[in-house]
Amino acid sequence: MESKSRITEENVELLKKLYNQYKDIMYVEARRILNDHSLAEDAVHQAFMKIIDKLERIKDEDVNITSGFLIIVVRNIAIDMYNTRKKSCTKLEYIENIYNERNENFPMYKTPCEEVIHKESRTKLLKAIEGLPTKYRDVLILEKLYKYPQKEIAELLNISLDAVKKRAERAKKMLMEELRKEEIV
Repeated sequence: MESKSRITEENVELLKKLYNQYKDIMYVEARRILNDHSLAEDAVHQAFMKIIDKLERIKDEDVNITSGFLIIVVRNIAIDMYNTRKKSCTKLEYIENIYNERNENFPMYKTPCEEVIHKESRTKLLKAIEGLPTKYRDVLILEKLYKYPQKEIAELLNISLDAVKKRAERAKKMLMEELRKEEIV
């Protein structure tokens, strides 16, 4: 598989760094889905081949976002591989940790009360996002957190653009319903 863009020396170094830093966690995710060592390694390899054209969008200094992005890509490749083998899909119980509270910088608020309200609302929002089914959560995260256009999301997840649009619409609707229940909106 050949990359569409020219690979610079800097991109090669970033790719090596990402591979060395995240290959194990990606392998664990793929192995969890595929239950096969060789297929899990293939899934990790395919994931890195898929992100070559997206290297300029990866900010290595933000470990949580980079890790989450790579796991979403490898997870979807592993699921595609699993489905190709004509086995029934098992329930995915993985809930990703999008943010690490200790590393998150919060804006300054005028009063401690405003800060508490913000943190509580943010916690409820994250809980609502984590409660979404995986296929909807992944589209929502890629679109809203990573700022990927829907066309690129379709390529990353190996689904049609119409499927991405429908999943994004359903994810937003489910999220709004949950937030209304929690009285956040």
